[in-house]
Amino acid sequence: MAITTAWTSPAEGGTLDLSAGNTLTAAVWEALMSDVLRLGGTAGLVQTTDAGLLLLNDTANAKMTVGLTINQGANDDEALSLKSSDVAHGMTDQAETDTYTTLAKVSATAGGVSVKGFSEATVAIEVDGFGVTDDTAKTTSGAGYVAIRALKKNGTTWEIPGADANLLVVSAGTTTRFIFDQEGTFHADVASTTFDDYDDVALLNKFDAALTRDPVKTEFGRYLGDYRDELQRAKIVDSYDDAEGRTMVNFTRLTMLLVGACRQMGTRLADTEERLAAAESMLAALPDGGM
Repeated sequence: MAITTAWTSPAEGGTLDLSAGNTLTAAVWEALMSDVLRLGGTAGLVQTTDAGLLLLNDTANAKMTVGLTINQGANDDEALSLKSSDVAHGMTDQAETDTYTTLAKVSATAGGVSVKGFSEATVAIEVDGFGVTDDTAKTTSGAGYVAIRALKKNGTTWEIPGADANLLVVSAGTTTRFIFDQEGTFHADVASTTFDDYDDVALLNKFDAALTRDPVKTEFGRYLGDYRDELQRAKIVDSYDDAEGRTMVNFTRLTMLLVGACRQMGTRLADTEERLAAAESMLAALPDGGM
């Protein structure tokens, strides 16, 4: 056996060969575990230290004291795969059918991490933040139980992304639908919608009545008609929770309704101004200015 109990440092090398009936003694095992255990030849495909560091296809990680380091080398497929015999999603072009989550590179050469979740039902990725202390600050330094940060490289550290930079993108497949940018602006890719069949101002009154538990406003909303069904037909609200007095609101369509109401009010105001101007002209043409 080409190793002795005096072996205390990986720099001294040494191999443990049990294939010829050699015996691994307690003394040798203690000497091995006191420093580094290497499996997979002299390169050390798997290494573990008594400090609690496990390395796969690597020998060191200056940024890790206790943890797992996986070096894929030039490979571009899954770096980490979690499986379950209960899962059989069938999306085998993406992962094996019993795989429910993977970590891999976004780009083969640039890096980045791609997190994929696979489910036989609906929810494929769920992010939960369990904290203790509420942060109610509505400021640029406010914190929350779930945080997403966008950081731009600056030398060996980071800086805030530049002007108009996209911070968060939500896509349907490869088509971008929502963008949040550096200035705090929200952008959405939506089809233009008008509410030509509605009096937009009246519809806004119904919306206000639908969201309030004020009995006066509620009765006013009922006076305007079956406002809930109308709001749902217009897809401005989706559902109601009468017990909580809440509803799910489509803010994209609500914004379009507000724009439509402003346009309708502007048109009516312009028409009123034209009528007033015409009336003033007629009065001015009368003897003594109509006095």
